[in-house]
Amino acid sequence: MSDVEEAITRAHHEEWARVVASLTRRFGDLDIAEEAAAEAFATAVERWPAEGVPPNPGAWLTTTANRKAIDRIRRENKACDEDRYRIPLTVNGGCWHALPMGIHATLMLAPGCSPWRPKSEPTTSPDAVTDGDGDGRHAARE
Repeated sequence: MSDVEEAITRAHHEEWARVVASLTRRFGDLDIAEEAAAEAFATAVERWPAEGVPPNPGAWLTTTANRKAIDRIRRENKACDEDRYRIPLTVNGGCWHALPMGIHATLMLAPGCSPWRPKSEPTTSPDAVTDGDGDGRHAARE
């Protein structure tokens, strides 16, 4: 076993519980803490052989796991923010009219958000756009 492999094994035995406990205390979620710790150790396995073992492996692992947890939470929050606007637009053929006027332009620029839906997926011409009632005419704008 090489020095790097020994360092990773030793860090896992000595630091795993400490890293998970630190992240659990900070984020209040054991699942996020364990997943972030596992990702940090996987990153160590990839990087340490090429870059060398850091002077303080426990601190390196804790910092890396902390960043992984923050990245995951940001991704989840972004997905929730996007879903918050998309879900009302797709329920029962859309309720675009129920949204405040100021939000319409913003949502129309967002991918997947539009008050009109194509009649068929391959067609993207303006003639193929409908307001959802199937008659092929655009809804009157206020």
